[in-house]
Amino acid sequence: MNLRKMQYFVDAVELENFSMVAKKNYISQTAISQQIMAIENEVGTQLFERLNTGVKVNAQGKLLYAFCCSTLKEYEKTVESIRSMVSGGKKTLLVAITQVGGQIVPDILTAFLKKYPDISVNVKCLAINEMAEQVKDGNVDFAIGPIYDFIDSDAVDTEILYSEATGIIVAKNSSLFKMPKITFGDLRHETVIMLSKSGGLKSREHLLEKFKENSYLPKKVIDVPDMKAQAVLVSANVGIAFVAENANIDAENNAFKLIDGFHDELDIVLAWRKDNTDKTVQNFLKCCKHLSHFHSLREPLAG
Repeated sequence: MNLRKMQYFVDAVELENFSMVAKKNYISQTAISQQIMAIENEVGTQLFERLNTGVKVNAQGKLLYAFCCSTLKEYEKTVESIRSMVSGGKKTLLVAITQVGGQIVPDILTAFLKKYPDISVNVKCLAINEMAEQVKDGNVDFAIGPIYDFIDSDAVDTEILYSEATGIIVAKNSSLFKMPKITFGDLRHETVIMLSKSGGLKSREHLLEKFKENSYLPKKVIDVPDMKAQAVLVSANVGIAFVAENANIDAENNAFKLIDGFHDELDIVLAWRKDNTDKTVQNFLKCCKHLSHFHSLREPLAG
């Protein structure tokens, strides 16, 4: 099965209609039907249920669909790499950010685009638990976020961009907001709103370890899927949340507070695949390495 047949098959699975597949690929419906039948003959079984309204992939077809998607994706990456080698570097970079760490992106882009105005940079926001895999799989060139998501990967390298102090966010109408100094003792009756494991990955494990080090046991823990839900519950005075200093996404209703005697920092890193030698990627990396801390350049970029 060649790449063209793979694309026909993928389109058939996704569109569930041979006529629509034919229109998309500018060939006849008869030709599409013949191509799909040829694939089915090749694998030795039917891959679709034929319905009055179209087709629907079956269990065997789903296996082949996953293989075809992966193969087509790898082919596109390889072609892009070859074109980058020939042209001296890709013309567009894809950078993933999350709600923690995205604040540094404007400085990075300003510095990079000033030096390389012909390069485009697309920025996409991902959940924390998606970032590491997206970098490992090569779906993004760079990711910026908490270090915990990347430290176990042999395929990914990281550069610390800056560190943020860790504390709590509290509702502005809470008693904690009015306190000039907060200790862990003041939090013993508080409910802690935490990102679930799927939403926070190892950052959650790190936080639980810090609780143990400070002999702190929350009265109750409520798991939420993302930081938006976390902020909503804090603003409603349901509980408090442990976050990095610049992760208070609802500053109108919530306030960030440091905990007396609690010293913890969250490293925000730039992550990229170690085997990505593209010239544009390396130039972006070189630019980022001149950043020493949040909203500050270490030194002027070399010419």
